[in-house]
This record gives sequence, C-alpha cells and structure tokens, in this order.
Amino acid sequence: MSAKLIVHTDGGSRGNPGPAAAGFVLDDSDGRRLAARAFFLGESTNNVAEYTALVRALQAAGKFGAGRVTVFSDSELLVRLSLIHISEPTRLLSISYAVFCLKKNTLLLPLYTQ
Repeated sequence: MSAKLIVHTDGGSRGNPGPAAAGFVLDDSDGRRLAARAFFLGESTNNVAEYTALVRALQAAGKFGAGRVTVFSDSELLVRLSLIHISEPTRLLSISYAVFCLKKNTLLLPLYTQ
C-alpha cells in the first residue's frame, strides 16, 4: 500500500535575484512529521527558490514511498505549473501562462524536468 503524504513548501529570495533559500515539511496523512528541511541556495530568484522547494519535497516524499502527495504552496507559479498536468480545456489560460513563464526563465527549466 502506498503512502498518502502532505507537503508544505516555500522558497524566497531577498532581492530578485538575491540570497535565496527553500524549504519544506513532509507529514503523513495522520499529521505525523516525517521530514523538515531547509536549503540555502546562494544567489537565485524567488521562482527558482519556490520550485527547488517543491522538487526536493517530492524527492523526499518518494523516499517515503508516497503514492499520493498533496502539496500546499503560496507560489502562484507553482500552482499554475501544476495545471499543465491537468487536461481540462478550461485551464488553457493558466497553462499558457505557465509555459510562458518557463520559456522566459530558463533557470526553471532544469527544475521542471526533474
């Protein structure tokens, strides 16, 4: 049976770009804390910090055998990018926005492919 996990992520930079950090907490479906991590990223953008937090959280969730992960984020970009994987015609505007952001910021492309 695969685990159902809950992730809360955040990332940010002081200045854009500027000194950046990312982090996440990972809980099981009963609210037990499985992991909490923070990462200093050096000089980076806010969007890269937000996306790095998500990628590292999902990597950690995979190590705990996650079959389903619910992600909470305050990042508009992350929420919109997640819509790319939802095939609903009503989401085309959001998908177009997300793809535009990826093409505009090549720093996000390596994180997106992970």
